[in-house]
Amino acid sequence: MIERGELILSHLGTLTEETLWLGVPLKMEDKIIGTMAVLSYTNSELYSEKDIKIIEFVSGQVASAIDRVQKEEALQKSNQEFISLFKSCPEALLYTDKRSDILYINPRFTEVFGYTLDEIIGKNTDEGMIYPKENIDEEKYYTKKSLNNFVEYETYRKRKDGSIFPVSISTSSIKVNNKIKGFITLYQDITERKKAEEELRQSEEKFSSIFKNIPDAAFYQSTKKTILDVNPTFTRLFGYTKEDILGKNIDEVGFYPKDKMKEGKGLTRKTLNEDLTNFETIRQKKRRHLGSGTYFHFLSKNKR
Repeated sequence: MIERGELILSHLGTLTEETLWLGVPLKMEDKIIGTMAVLSYTNSELYSEKDIKIIEFVSGQVASAIDRVQKEEALQKSNQEFISLFKSCPEALLYTDKRSDILYINPRFTEVFGYTLDEIIGKNTDEGMIYPKENIDEEKYYTKKSLNNFVEYETYRKRKDGSIFPVSISTSSIKVNNKIKGFITLYQDITERKKAEEELRQSEEKFSSIFKNIPDAAFYQSTKKTILDVNPTFTRLFGYTKEDILGKNIDEVGFYPKDKMKEGKGLTRKTLNEDLTNFETIRQKKRRHLGSGTYFHFLSKNKR
């Protein structure tokens, strides 16, 4: 039309008496997401009422298409974000469908269990690939429990090479429109933690054995001066049972003579500050009999 001289280029976008603009909103439910319009620069009588109905119908289809594309793009973005988070998780992750068939694993899962995705995809976790046979019933129990609840527990799992190791497991169901689509399970290898706990247990047992067999009277207190334990020699020497003294403040038990109260509290403070290892003084037994000139070696361990 421009080449034939029927329409002047400078008139485009300019409303004149010959211009006809027909527009309708693009709506999804009550939300306007855009507009759709047609223009005629040469015939102001071009469109009829029927044309208006047609363009309204078309605008509805266009709006639906736009909304569908936007939702698909949002879903795709959400899926990409989920996959990115899934892959980068520092702990082993397993994604299964509602039948417990394996759909996906992250790189950390391969590091912990030794299986690649190609080796394990489509396998059912109830087949026992990743846990000992004696734990199969346990796994089924927790899978059933996770249908409606977040589940967290400690147990053992099996690597590809057959080695058994301790894990902390967290499992949650994935629901879409209130229907279960699958499960995500996190496995944390707690081998080092278990080793540390065992070393601590052995250390505490060793300390307890030494503490009980010290030939001198000894007590064990917290940083708040609360008596946590006494050895058998202490109970024999002072006449207190554990029931008499445990949980009490060391300065309020009553085995300081009156003229030694200030000294006793000062020694306690120094002991807690690790400023004192041993000292010589006078203490009294439960029945208030003085033990003059007795030399006491105090074993002190601060629990922080």
